Amino acid sequence: MSDESHESAFSWIRLLVTTGRVKAAGDKDEKHSKFKSQRRFARVAYCLASTSVLVMFVVVVCSFTFALVHEKSKKIMTVKQQEKYANAFYFPAALDQAKHYYSQTNAGLNLRKSFSKESEEDFKRAERYFVAQKALFEESMDGFPLHKHYSNLKLPETISFHDMIKARGELLASNYKNKKWQDFRIEKDKCAMFEFLKYNGLPHVDWIDMFQRESDFSDMMSQMRRLVRNESEFPIFIKSCHITTGAAKSVRKISDATALSDENWLEIEHWAAKMWNYRSNDWERIW
Repeated sequence: MSDESHESAFSWIRLLVTTGRVKAAGDKDEKHSKFKSQRRFARVAYCLASTSVLVMFVVVVCSFTFALVHEKSKKIMTVKQQEKYANAFYFPAALDQAKHYYSQTNAGLNLRKSFSKESEEDFKRAERYFVAQKALFEESMDGFPLHKHYSNLKLPETISFHDMIKARGELLASNYKNKKWQDFRIEKDKCAMFEFLKYNGLPHVDWIDMFQRESDFSDMMSQMRRLVRNESEFPIFIKSCHITTGAAKSVRKISDATALSDENWLEIEHWAAKMWNYRSNDWERIW
């Protein structure tokens, strides 16, 4: 057999193996080219999908890890130390901001509803309440005099829960900086809120006493212990006024007089000292 015959035979075999079809050596195989193109596209799509899943996994792990770092830092660091060390993890904090932000958008709410029956029921309940109250709200809004504190509120480009909170916070800060208005204290300081309710004749829970920042801490705790000892009705709650987030556990319940024992009161003092020095640092929020 000549060399040319050998070459021709091998060409047929190669085509038979690669395409499943018997084809002459010099002919064009359009289906073979199409198959190679589709296979190349499938590989690229698979690589992109795998990379996306891996990146998402890394993002979730980093976000969770650094969320723990920041949350723990609030309890073991001062505000300055938090700003210097814990908040240095800016990029992971930005990731967590995105997680909190998009969880409150329509896409985030729909995602939670699809995975949680409880979330779906909560959403439906809130929607029913909104529909029931909308007409009443619009009726009350007609002719309602808007307080000048909010007269310069600029709506954000995107109307979402977090965007509105951010816009409102910026307005409160601007009014305090430029006009020294302290309206924000009614919301951010529970002591100021209770005083406002009392002085304006509005219903409120009675309180025994309030202790301000300028008080000496040890004297304050001694006075508080004497006040509790003189009370006959329980339970009594101690509230750290400057903390408004429930996760900080800023309320301490005293169920009965056994809390006045040296051991139990020492535990309360340790909790109070931690709350006294605690400062909110919402690094994971856009505001």
